Amino acid sequence: MRPLAALALLLACLCLGSCSKKDAGAHAVAPGPMLAVAEVEFSGTLESRMRGALQVFASPDPCDVSAPVKLLGGAQRASGTGNFFHEIFVPQGSRGYLCAIAVDGGRIVGVARDPHGPFKMEGRGEVVFNGRLVIEPLPAPVPIPPGLAP
Repeated sequence: MRPLAALALLLACLCLGSCSKKDAGAHAVAPGPMLAVAEVEFSGTLESRMRGALQVFASPDPCDVSAPVKLLGGAQRASGTGNFFHEIFVPQGSRGYLCAIAVDGGRIVGVARDPHGPFKMEGRGEVVFNGRLVIEPLPAPVPIPPGLAP
């Protein structure tokens, strides 16, 4: 079984065991006490017409790549098919945006901003967000700002 298919199957099984039908796909709620740290999982697909490596990250700021980028839990490369899975651990109640970039030749050539952000990252168990990000070309490539790895 391909690793991505296995991951999708595992996530589906976890969700079936812990998501209610009302909020399946939005966030999972597990019984028990609220911990000080939220485990947040972002997954979905990236669409891009540009060449280059695709990266996904969460930031407390609205995906502005013209300035130093603050990351919540690092950045994650997307698979060659555009699928992504990114897990972070943040204080309960944190707010953040899901962002993606396309990097070609050591410069950012495109950016995606989730239209539903900012997200409030709070809940018992795993907090799950699933979506589709469309990377739009920048007017001109920009250097990779501090905070994002090439």
